[in-house]
Amino acid sequence: MSRCPAMLLSVALLGASVPAIRGENTVSADLTAIRLASHEDGRPVSLAGFGGGIVVLDFFAYWCAPCRTVSRALEQEVRAHYLARGGNPAGIPVQLVSVNIESEQPGLTEAFIRETGLEQVWHDHDGRLYSAFRGEGLPLVVALDLTQSGKVTIVFRSSGLESIGPLRGAIDAIGGGGSTGSDNASESGPVGVLAISAVEALFEGNFSDDLQLTQSLIRYRSETSRNAWDVAVGLASIGIDYRPSPFDFLGSATRVDELRPSIAANVRHRPADRWTLLAGAGYYDGFTDYRSAWFNEYFEQQFNNPSVGTVPGFVAADPEGFNVSGGVRHEYLPAAGFIEFNGSYQRDRIAPGYEIDFNGLTRGIDLLESGVYRLTFENVPHRRVRTRLDLQITDTTERNLRHGINGAANVALGEAWTLRLLAGGAIEDPEFEAWFAGTALEYAVSPAWQLFASGRYYQDTGEIENSLSFSTAAPGVRAWHAGLGIRHVAGRSVFKLFAAPYFTDYEPVDLGTLFFANLYSDRSWVLIQAAWQFEF
Repeated sequence: MSRCPAMLLSVALLGASVPAIRGENTVSADLTAIRLASHEDGRPVSLAGFGGGIVVLDFFAYWCAPCRTVSRALEQEVRAHYLARGGNPAGIPVQLVSVNIESEQPGLTEAFIRETGLEQVWHDHDGRLYSAFRGEGLPLVVALDLTQSGKVTIVFRSSGLESIGPLRGAIDAIGGGGSTGSDNASESGPVGVLAISAVEALFEGNFSDDLQLTQSLIRYRSETSRNAWDVAVGLASIGIDYRPSPFDFLGSATRVDELRPSIAANVRHRPADRWTLLAGAGYYDGFTDYRSAWFNEYFEQQFNNPSVGTVPGFVAADPEGFNVSGGVRHEYLPAAGFIEFNGSYQRDRIAPGYEIDFNGLTRGIDLLESGVYRLTFENVPHRRVRTRLDLQITDTTERNLRHGINGAANVALGEAWTLRLLAGGAIEDPEFEAWFAGTALEYAVSPAWQLFASGRYYQDTGEIENSLSFSTAAPGVRAWHAGLGIRHVAGRSVFKLFAAPYFTDYEPVDLGTLFFANLYSDRSWVLIQAAWQFEF
């Protein structure tokens, strides 16, 4: 169906395109003559085949993320609920029909049907029935009263579904058999807001001969059509086989191990259709990267060495930081165009650099404050294409503004192939430039198994020095990786594994950074990424 973008990841999470309609809304009885195809055996089916009663239509597509939550809930709270009770309070039978509007990639549709447990599925590939109900987004839920011969009455219609209660209220009111209130409850308890929750676990490791870096994260998230929130707890480790330069007479080889715990939380709230408010915050305690830990060890050995004592003015590093952010997101084209603005403040207490001369030891900057401002556009220009464009400005203590741009595109090449592209860059006066490009190609072996190949290249002109005359700034670098991965879907669980060789190639260090020649040496790494998610 051409008017429904096949790459749309989420509509109802941002807001329902059409508010819920309750009460009588008589439409043409010609709806009962629209013929669709049964998923089970392909035979022609229509609403006329029910011969009366109450019918709930659940319009879905495999690519609609919130459809999974709604379809599962309708199977349990509508089909099973009324089947167990012999109909609504007036004894009128209630039928649930799940209507698929996507004609392409039937294998993924089959997986959706299996994972959500849909009992009765029809195919509306040309969108005739969907269009008859003025569908503008997914999921779309419609309840019909067919009890009067020759008359079709819409008693409920909503693009997105925040709660089963209003739908049940409309169903129970047919025939004068029950409450019309939105707080309708089942015998097992109250019917609340539809929600989806998930637990995610992520791991990334980078390993070379002298560096071992890992990051682990556990996240819990909960989403409804109006609100969403998540909280994540992370732990990063840095392992360094530290080697001083040959002419560092105070330095010695040693092992350095550091940990960095962190916590972050994000919330989203939709106060009105097509508008979403965003907020977030985070905190960490420890070195943010291996370079900072390497520098700290160097200065510890120079100015806090047990053999020579502590040089006056030296203070042990205690890095930590926090950030807060806020933003707004707007759906300016129904289900096809989104714009988001986000601003954040970051405060980092870092391990400072030092310089010593005849006047003693001088300590460098140990506190950085940054403001990051990002404007994002997401569009679905074609049912097979989804794009994203980020424009970013970063304002950091004693630095010029850094301007960045990132772009990405997901392209469905066919039944089983998906291409992902990304590219971007950044500039900062006086001389910093960076750019990157990457791609991934995915192949669906089956609805449960996908293989992918991914690669990325990065290059910059070298870090801008913002401390003292003794330079710790990184020279220009090139980095690239290419690897293979696998993704497996098993019910509500998803597992992903990726591995690749990873290479970094630095330009030669200059006279000011000779003491860090071992830090800025070329390396061959092994990159491993793993992720697991369970929805409930």
